[in-house]
Order: sequence, then structure tokens, then C-alpha cells
Amino acid sequence: NPVSTQVGMVRYIFPYLNKALGAQEVSQEFAVLDEDLDIKTAFTNFLPVKVVCQPNGHLTAMPIAPNSSGDFASLAKSDGFLELPPETFQFSKGSSARLYRW
Repeated sequence: NPVSTQVGMVRYIFPYLNKALGAQEVSQEFAVLDEDLDIKTAFTNFLPVKVVCQPNGHLTAMPIAPNSSGDFASLAKSDGFLELPPETFQFSKGSSARLYRW
């Protein structure tokens, strides 16, 4: 599943390799959802998003829903993903989450 593989690399493997090599840590970014969102699973969710910088400097995240974890082409429309916490099923517009960029 190429989407799952890419998310796993960005979220887990690249940070590990950077730390192992002694590279400087990348600063954390956060973005806010531009719409209400319902999640149907109790697991951590990695939501592909298109990011827009607003005039006030805030980053807004627009969800890009892939058809499946094998829909690699859908990621071409995204800038990265938000990591949404487990056991949370509803996220309101304006909710903030950690952003990982491709």
C-alpha cells in the first residue's frame, strides 16, 4: 500500500534516520482543519491535506480523501498529512493537529 508506506516513512523512518545521523530536529508545524470531520476508527489517523497559508499566518488544512491506502495518485493533490489522535471520532472546523509535509 503506497500511501501507508509513504506516511510511515515521513512519520517514523525519516525522523529516526535524522536523529541517528545527528541532524538538527525539524520544527513541528500545526494546521487547523477548514471543515468538520468525522472519523470512523479508534486508531491514530493520518489525514492527507492541502495546506493554505492564511493572511494572518495560520495554516489551514483541507482534507484530501484517498479512495484507499493504495490510491497513491490522490497524494499528488496534497502537501502532507495531519496526525489525528486515536479514540477521537469528531474534529470540529478550527481543530489544530500536527502537520507533516511530504
